[in-house]
Amino acid sequence: RAEWAERFEAWSFLRSRGIKTSELVWKYGGFFCAKTSWLAGISLAEIKGDKNENNQKLGALLKGLKHLEILAKNDPPLWHGDLSPENFLILRDGDVAWIDWDCAEFDDAFSRPKEKFYAKPAYLAPERASAGVISLGSELFAIAAIAYQILCGETLFANSPMGMHEALCFDLRAWENAKKKIPSAFRAAIARALLPSPDLRTNSFLEFRKELERALAQG
Repeated sequence: RAEWAERFEAWSFLRSRGIKTSELVWKYGGFFCAKTSWLAGISLAEIKGDKNENNQKLGALLKGLKHLEILAKNDPPLWHGDLSPENFLILRDGDVAWIDWDCAEFDDAFSRPKEKFYAKPAYLAPERASAGVISLGSELFAIAAIAYQILCGETLFANSPMGMHEALCFDLRAWENAKKKIPSAFRAAIARALLPSPDLRTNSFLEFRKELERALAQG
């Protein structure tokens, strides 16, 4: 009975924080493990098209930010670690879901930078790419990089001869050109969340979501 109580507690915790799971939750080596449900939907990366569809993608991304807000309020916060269009589903019922939590980590006293991890380079903050550091700042950077791709039709510094992080940190001209591609209503919010220093980025998922909502309302 105690084991099933623990399973139900873990299942309820995950579901309440936007992580879709089946009833199968078990404990292994002090960790709760969950089998994810089969989700009927389409990834953000698979949706192509015009401005209307871009607005649809941005609207879905705002829903996804709400899920991340809840996870960030956990004690300790839970970070996804591999936020990307491929790992974001728009479900048939209109809901959204972040998938592929293999890189996820709790932000607590036991967290350490990782020498090796598997995540998509185009959405990694400089500190995440160089030292494996995962934090609110690196998660916000990834969301901003996704928003940039939606609005500009290409990944950040897609055509730069330098690597993305080198261009961001050292190529001022490339960075200025990249900012000019962002529609004016979104430029300030996205550019701030993409700053090389995590200390200078937006302060919270909520703040960034509100900024994107205002920009989207301006058209």
